[in-house]
Amino acid sequence: MTTVESFNKSINIFLDAEKYAWGLSERGEGTDSIDPLVDKQIEEGLPFKLMVPESILSDAVSQSTSKKIEIRGFKERPAVIVLNEKEAMIFFKFKTGRIDYTGFYGDDPMFMNWAQELFNYYWARGTLP
Repeated sequence: MTTVESFNKSINIFLDAEKYAWGLSERGEGTDSIDPLVDKQIEEGLPFKLMVPESILSDAVSQSTSKKIEIRGFKERPAVIVLNEKEAMIFFKFKTGRIDYTGFYGDDPMFMNWAQELFNYYWARGTLP
């Protein structure tokens, strides 16, 4: 998958969410940088968890378009993770620290379990606002 295809797929993962959507972002714009339809889903009750860099956690919380988003911070970005109940994408870092947006995509139960566990690992260690 190319970088553009990966980016588009990650947005679609959020848009296709029915039970939940989780994301570990490299920036902290919140859902307003994803798609207005995601904000609509959240306002209609879609559980949404977002992790952003700790250095911008307070800004991400105050600029969030919805108070229904659970937001936590992280000190060092381990990867970018995007998932819902059906599919997930994970993008790891190059040695230089930049994210490799070609990433990994999966929708089989084994990959989904791993992606959920990985996200939950970082979520449990995240900084509360």
